[in-house]
Amino acid sequence: MIVTKDDKADEVMTKLRVSLSQNFEDLSKTIDIKDLQKAVSLIKKSRAVYIAGIGASSFSAKDLFYKLIRSGKTVFYNDDVHIALERIYYSTPKDVMICFSYSGLTQELLLAVKQAKKNKTPIVAVTRKSESPLSKLADINLKLPDHESLMRVGAINSTFAQMFISNVLYLCSISSDLGEVKQEMEATGKLLEKLKERND
Repeated sequence: MIVTKDDKADEVMTKLRVSLSQNFEDLSKTIDIKDLQKAVSLIKKSRAVYIAGIGASSFSAKDLFYKLIRSGKTVFYNDDVHIALERIYYSTPKDVMICFSYSGLTQELLLAVKQAKKNKTPIVAVTRKSESPLSKLADINLKLPDHESLMRVGAINSTFAQMFISNVLYLCSISSDLGEVKQEMEATGKLLEKLKERND
């Protein structure tokens, strides 16, 4: 537990700041840079990116989904587990699947991963460094520090760590095409501006 029942607001802030700082420091040690580079390469050359994440892990999955859409990448993510399973059925060896799961035990996610495996789709797992069913199935594991037990008061450090990896994957995947990505983002930004126009 990060906090105790007698902690005041300023003490909670300090404890959380210290905890997150240590979390990011440890994350830099658990991530294998070669594996990170392989994951980025798969994203860049893929026909489509399939993203999966359930519960607290869905925040990082959605974040990467939204960012890759803005960069012009063909990317799929579904909140509905049934639709996600149906979607992954059509994945190919030219695609990549990116899974966010701290525990690596979520059955719905594992079903989708097994289907992707059957389709010979490369699988990147963002998961804790301890071995799990997900880490065994994945081709590349981007490992998170084991700071939280699976029974936790709230997914705090794990969520921030997953979100960090989500942003690293995104930034690395667009870094070599910044000019083109900037143009696409400006174009989509102008399209979205139309939602703010008033019809007099």
